[in-house]
Amino acid sequence: MTAVITLTKAAADVGSCIREQIPDAVLYVQARYGKDFPAAEIIDGKLPLFVKGLWDAYSRLIFIMAAGIVVRMIAPLLSSKTEDPAVVVLDEKGQCVISLLAGHWGGANELAREIAAGLGALPVITTATDVEGLPAWDELARRNGCTLENSGHLKKITGLMLDGQTVAVYHSVKLTVSLPDHVLILENRSALPGINSGPHEYHALVQIGEELLEPRELGGLPCAVLRPRNLVIGVGCRRGTGKAEILQAVAAALRQAGLSAHSVACLVSAEIKKDEPGLWGAAAELDIPLRFAALQEIKALAGRFAESDFVRQKIGVGAVAEPAAWLAAREPVIIAPKTVYLGITVAIVKDNALVIT
Repeated sequence: MTAVITLTKAAADVGSCIREQIPDAVLYVQARYGKDFPAAEIIDGKLPLFVKGLWDAYSRLIFIMAAGIVVRMIAPLLSSKTEDPAVVVLDEKGQCVISLLAGHWGGANELAREIAAGLGALPVITTATDVEGLPAWDELARRNGCTLENSGHLKKITGLMLDGQTVAVYHSVKLTVSLPDHVLILENRSALPGINSGPHEYHALVQIGEELLEPRELGGLPCAVLRPRNLVIGVGCRRGTGKAEILQAVAAALRQAGLSAHSVACLVSAEIKKDEPGLWGAAAELDIPLRFAALQEIKALAGRFAESDFVRQKIGVGAVAEPAAWLAAREPVIIAPKTVYLGITVAIVKDNALVIT
């Protein structure tokens, strides 16, 4: 959600234009301008206290007023770059759009460019990577819905890139991002610094993918990790199987396959399992969707996967985990065939359709 906060009528006019441009934007105006802007919300009370109330309610805050006023208001509210909302500031004529806070992870840089394009204004972006035309890994993670791990290494990695030092990227997903010459692409896992016995001329590593790398594979280099949501986990279980058992089985399957739980996009089972509380509870615990494959769709894949007569007698199809996961991916590749843990069948499919852009 986006809040647009204004102080003057001229600012509210600009805010109305932004509201038309951004569908989820809520325009806030001073009470004396309420009649002029009937679709707007009224700023209640003193502005600093009012903004404090908006701080946790919105992911993006757009202020149309002097930047100094905004800085003084938000300074006591700041927490961290991963928690603070994006903050953008405009002058009341809509001439300049300043990305003030959370430029990368919060998306303020992208928001500033979007607003500037709509208003015909000048976007003011001051983050060094953007100025130098270098990739910002935290913004790349946010834009592509990736979980960012080892974010503490980003400052070191960014500093090396800004100094012209070579940084390597190892990715196991499709990547269409334009990278500068001093970012080296590692073609496969065997090229990682801790595995390749030959010399390497890079000073840090960025991994983009679902694989868990062992510390020895990193060769002691700083490494930031972007985890895309590109794994689908198929689950087959007996009626009444509990949440805890399903979570244990999923964790065991991921561990055995060397895959990160942060890359799991969803759990999938057969539609006959729609009333299983254990499945719903496991998905909720993992904070991912739970999906179900129709039995007719699973039957259409007969012969493609190993089947069980026992399962067929119980639910009408000979397999659940593998075909269900297969059906939930756009370009499916089985990377962990079905395995039984605690009587629960788990299979992991990678969706090769995902592209990091």
